[in-house]
Amino acid sequence: MSFREFEYADGKSFKFWKIEVQGNDVVTQYGRIGSAGQETKKDFGSPEKAQKEHDKLVAEKLRKGYAEKSAAAAPPESSDAKPSSTKKDKAEAAASDELSPMVFSTTRSSSFEHLSTFIGERVTDFRQGKPTKGKTVFRVRVSYDDEDEEDGDTDFGNRLGAFLASDSALTTRGLILGAYDLEGGSSGDKDYDAIVTGKDRLPNLKALFLGDIEQEECEISWIHQSDVSGMLQAFPQLEMLRIRGVDGLAISKPQHARLRALAIESGGLPAAIVSQICRGKFPELEYLELWLGTPDYNGDCRVNDLQPLLKGNLFPKLKYLGLRNAEIADDIAAVIVTAPVVDQLEILDLSLGNLSDVGANALLHLQSKTHLKRLDLHHHYISKPLQKKLQQLPFPVDLSDTRTVDEDDEFAGRFISISE
Repeated sequence: MSFREFEYADGKSFKFWKIEVQGNDVVTQYGRIGSAGQETKKDFGSPEKAQKEHDKLVAEKLRKGYAEKSAAAAPPESSDAKPSSTKKDKAEAAASDELSPMVFSTTRSSSFEHLSTFIGERVTDFRQGKPTKGKTVFRVRVSYDDEDEEDGDTDFGNRLGAFLASDSALTTRGLILGAYDLEGGSSGDKDYDAIVTGKDRLPNLKALFLGDIEQEECEISWIHQSDVSGMLQAFPQLEMLRIRGVDGLAISKPQHARLRALAIESGGLPAAIVSQICRGKFPELEYLELWLGTPDYNGDCRVNDLQPLLKGNLFPKLKYLGLRNAEIADDIAAVIVTAPVVDQLEILDLSLGNLSDVGANALLHLQSKTHLKRLDLHHHYISKPLQKKLQQLPFPVDLSDTRTVDEDDEFAGRFISISE
């Protein structure tokens, strides 16, 4: 046998795990992506028992959210790999590597914390003149902690300009924008324009996250965005775009030749934005994550608005579809089980919504979709008897974070994970 390799990413960690049966032994290797990791070997007395343990451990990892790495994904840097001779060589090598699909999933829950890792690399808040150690991606933001900074400069635009003028901009593969003032909120038109204008200062950029903002800084539905079409046009090598907050958001020109992942987090996603995406030309898109939210916060998207996507010919390379944080979770479940798009998916994610037994019963019809590698339903209102039935599906099903409704409370109900 050869090693099977799995990866896990959640915004806080980015790990690999490998496993192989060697005769009577099960050998595992694990650690942070990019490191040599550690190795364990255990004797189980016979090849049959070793294989049984192998299958058990793989199933456990899949239930925890690990995804098996495809042969096409970029391998982690080997510990004995020869270093590039110059900084320029290193930058060019980094630019040529495709991002692993696992790094696209950075927000597992609505308990937002500032990312500590992004695209598998450590996140560093940019400060002018402050040295950094090792491989990192940069976040530009301001916070109340800045009041203790020696330079006292808490202007987001000045900080972004300083970053674009720095050597750090020339090498980073990822850029994160956070709060732009001490009252919270995200960057707007002028800051997007500054990035587009300064595109030549970001020659290796592959991933953007607009709005890495905690709820203490600003509620998700108050985060202001802008038209991101200029970003898409400015960076033809971009592979990942994640956006938190949709106030003012638009994708007026939804096209990009190389974008592989698009994610929009919201407490309410307007149907107009869904329509723009469904008119999009993203031939390489593998990963699409939409937080549909609730009508109380402008989430007026309904199943009919999703039909161009559900037909399955919109994004031919799509492998992950997340229709998350949805108040219409039951309606989605009812139609998606027969939607052609499911036949091309590896992961279907309906998590963070208000899925009930009604939707769960519909999802039982996925029994024949043996090509699926994972069904994510965490944060749900499914009864225990139906959970047991879902666990019999021929692929791992995440049923963690079970919620219940207090029938004695007149204000109780089935709530999505985040709205305001």
